[in-house]
Amino acid sequence: MAMSASRKLMLALTSAILAACSGSEKIPDAAQTADAALSQPPASTDDRPIVPKKARAAKLPPGVFEMSRVEIMDPSGFEKPMLAATVLVPAGWRPEGSVVWGPHGQCGGDYGANWQVVSPDGASTLSMRPMPTWEGVRSAYSTVQQGQCPQGFHRSVRDWLEASAQQLFPGARVLDYRSLDDEVKPLRDMMAQLPALPQVQNYQSQISIEAGELLVAFNENGRDMRASLSAMATISQTRMGDMMNPGRIALETVNGTPANFVVVKAPNGELDLNLRRRVLTSMRFDPEWSRRTGEFNARKQAEAAKTSQAIMNSNAAASAARLQAMQSSHESRMQSLRETSDIMNGIYKDRDLSSDRQQRERIEVIRGVETYNDPVAGAPVQLDNTYQHAWRVNNRDNTYILTNDVNFNPGAYDIDAQQMTPLR
Repeated sequence: MAMSASRKLMLALTSAILAACSGSEKIPDAAQTADAALSQPPASTDDRPIVPKKARAAKLPPGVFEMSRVEIMDPSGFEKPMLAATVLVPAGWRPEGSVVWGPHGQCGGDYGANWQVVSPDGASTLSMRPMPTWEGVRSAYSTVQQGQCPQGFHRSVRDWLEASAQQLFPGARVLDYRSLDDEVKPLRDMMAQLPALPQVQNYQSQISIEAGELLVAFNENGRDMRASLSAMATISQTRMGDMMNPGRIALETVNGTPANFVVVKAPNGELDLNLRRRVLTSMRFDPEWSRRTGEFNARKQAEAAKTSQAIMNSNAAASAARLQAMQSSHESRMQSLRETSDIMNGIYKDRDLSSDRQQRERIEVIRGVETYNDPVAGAPVQLDNTYQHAWRVNNRDNTYILTNDVNFNPGAYDIDAQQMTPLR
């Protein structure tokens, strides 16, 4: 069945601003032995991790995490390689990969990070990868043509994560699942302000945003491993009744657009279920790269607007007027939605942190971070707000320590660091 013009517009606008967001609470303690890497890691494009250069007196105690800032590059999106983002990763872990463009053609976003960090022993990884959209069709008739994108009737992000786990780790056993809906709450709140999709007789449609994390066990080269897979997704579903057989569903469709797909892998007993949050809350996109990609997106939106206008012109005048009115009424709300999405992605100006307290606090709530004054860099830095104590390492570039241990003393581990205080 053809999708209505108004529904196409709504789905296009919603999917266009779907973006990655940050952290969440822990999976129950009973499941805290897991972690996962992608079955085919992206090729290394940057072997320049920032690692500690001074020998340690002892290993840091449990619950204390040393994180170093590394770069994610975009080697091919523009006329020359550009810095796309920076992110904190466990000190000593090796970054691999970069931003890639057009990884899935018409079945995915225009660009995304195909990137991971690997532990010194190679056993643990945290990976990010752009994933294609999925679509599924169920019909009471046999004449419905399947689409060209990956097929799967996944009504929820959990269904999709379980299918993805089997693709990455064949035979993986599901141990646990938790919702991450708090991570997408800002987008849901903004979407709630948009007009509802039109419902007509014998036809129902809905669009939702979900996020979740799946914990699995699997075997890798004879070793018992654990992995967590997490993502957010926009899911569109439709149902059409059978006009000839009342009460019967003639056609059901589902379309999903995943984002922020992260896989953390480690041997059983070594999986850090909070690593994902520590990494994602620290990610900041480079202003110049954000400007260039913003210009690219604006050009695509202009092309989409021309297509929408062509659709309106091809319809009856009354239908075109309704579609035009809906598009106009969405404009200001969609702008707020894009701004919220940008904040969730780490796209905002540093002056918003240092000079605008109200905006800084809004950013902190949306991203789940605390803002500190970095005494070495002389600039604000945002870190995961689930840790009550943050330290800046003085003799290592862009390195921080996070902990909830009030008694932690970095000097006892031969670390020259000073404790940071939150901005007020």
